[in-house]
Amino acid sequence: MPWNPVAGKRGKSRAFDHWHEADAYWREQEARMRAAYAERGVQLPCRSAPSLAEFITTNRLGKPDAAKWTVQKYRVQARQIAKRWPTEGVDELTEQMILDYLADIHDDGLSPDTALARLTTLRHGMRLAIKLGYRRDDPTAGIPGPALREHEGRPLDEPELMLMLACLPAWLWPAALLSHDAGLRIGEVAGLRLFRLNLLRRVVTIADVIDADGELRTWPKGKHIADVPLSARVVAALSEHLRCFPPAGAEAPVFSVPADVLGRQKGRRRGGHLMQSRIRGEWDRALLLANLPGAKPTWHDLRHSCATILAQNHADIEVIMAIMRHRRPDVTLRYIRRANLARQAAAIQGAFGGVSGASSSQLSTATRPL
Repeated sequence: MPWNPVAGKRGKSRAFDHWHEADAYWREQEARMRAAYAERGVQLPCRSAPSLAEFITTNRLGKPDAAKWTVQKYRVQARQIAKRWPTEGVDELTEQMILDYLADIHDDGLSPDTALARLTTLRHGMRLAIKLGYRRDDPTAGIPGPALREHEGRPLDEPELMLMLACLPAWLWPAALLSHDAGLRIGEVAGLRLFRLNLLRRVVTIADVIDADGELRTWPKGKHIADVPLSARVVAALSEHLRCFPPAGAEAPVFSVPADVLGRQKGRRRGGHLMQSRIRGEWDRALLLANLPGAKPTWHDLRHSCATILAQNHADIEVIMAIMRHRRPDVTLRYIRRANLARQAAAIQGAFGGVSGASSSQLSTATRPL
């Protein structure tokens, strides 16, 4: 029987297959001990804390089910944060130090999005430090996130859409039309597989997504798999696309770089998976050819166009939410272009412009002072 050093006698002891299991067990026992002391009003000292730079760059930050690309973004921000505090301990960080850091980010001309990304990374790091016993408080708790720039989008009208489709490669323009008429995101277009498409029912199932780093995941944003109806012109465009560029099988992507295009570019002929970066590159080249006036739309603005056109055609907000796959109406409203003065005037005239002369006379009499 093995020697149990804790009990000081021979007896049953716990064995672990990996040090991760042993470490988790030790932390669980320590947490129980701390909880028992806390119930009696006794505060134990924190564990010996590592430096903030070491802690934030070596630990996995984010939610347990966070996508690989999300964790990678936190890691990039953590490396920048480590440059600010290379020697300070993770337990030495204060709220004022973080506020000064955010102010310096603003003074350096970095965007509010960057400041929010750094603050979010610090939040995850501090929560993990508390969980592991390195801290008792969260210095980020009282710090509000910086005000982000509101992006209203740049919807395309029908002539602009037709011009952009003409400037895109033949193997990609049906994907742009799909994003425009059905509101698919760029990763959902790249990840769309053949068996998710039902042209007879005129429905596409939104499930598969290609992340920015090329990883395929089988759930969309919000983890809600949904069916979205297709317009007649999208069905016609996809039918012709599948005839000209047939996928290798039901599991194959609907949109991929043709073999002859890859052959010309890389010196070999083989099919290629469509990446988000490739879609954006082709879109940017088409923008140069189209030379659209005003602000240059992005691929995501095709999705904004879908919501805006639905609203202009008097679709109910719950219908637009379902097509956009949003859970809150305020998110959907961000996608819809604000009505100009002419549309506001037309709406008011349509609602109140039909008041008859008799009604106006009655209103005048009713409001006459006694």
